[in-house]
Amino acid sequence: MQRNAPLEQVGNNLQMLEKGFIEATLEYPKIVTRSGLPLQSWPLQEAEPFNLVYFACSKTDAGAQSVQIINQLINQVSQQKDYLLLALAGIPTQQQAQALQFWQQALAGKS
Repeated sequence: MQRNAPLEQVGNNLQMLEKGFIEATLEYPKIVTRSGLPLQSWPLQEAEPFNLVYFACSKTDAGAQSVQIINQLINQVSQQKDYLLLALAGIPTQQQAQALQFWQQALAGKS
């Protein structure tokens, strides 16, 4: 069974896991840690070290315009120090240079 949760429900499967209602779930390590539940997590062998986030809007003229504006804004602020610090804040220090390089390559491909 596959189930996606809206953002406000991220981590809800962890309570179901703890109570034995489900046997396994995929979740970000941060969410497991923040839950405070006595659970263990293991990294996925095939998982990429970093994941890009994409914005999606309805396939309308207004949606296309919104995506274009979002992309322009990200490109504008992506070189600002404060924005970079915020974007890298959740990544372990020893991986930040690699994550930044990965992100900049992705941005260059979308320019």
